[in-house]
Amino acid sequence: MADYAIEFMRIDSCLDRGGTFDYSNMQCATDPIGQQTFSFVPYPVRNFSFLVIVGSSAVLLVLGLLYVGSSSNRETGA
Repeated sequence: MADYAIEFMRIDSCLDRGGTFDYSNMQCATDPIGQQTFSFVPYPVRNFSFLVIVGSSAVLLVLGLLYVGSSSNRETGA
C-alpha cells in the first residue's frame, strides 16, 4: 500500500501545480503551451503485481475461512 500512497501523492502534487499526469509514462506534464490530456490508466493495470498480491490474499482468505468452517463443523459434530 505504500507504493499506492507514494504514487497518489506524486499524481496529486502534479495536479496541484496545474499539470496533467501521463499515467502511461508516470510523468507530470506542466508545459502550459499545448496542454495535453492523457487518458487515465487504473492502478491495477499499471502495477500488475498489485493484482497478484490482492488475488493471492483473497484466495488465502477464502481457504482459511473454509478451513476454520470445516474444523468447527467437526468439533460440533455437524
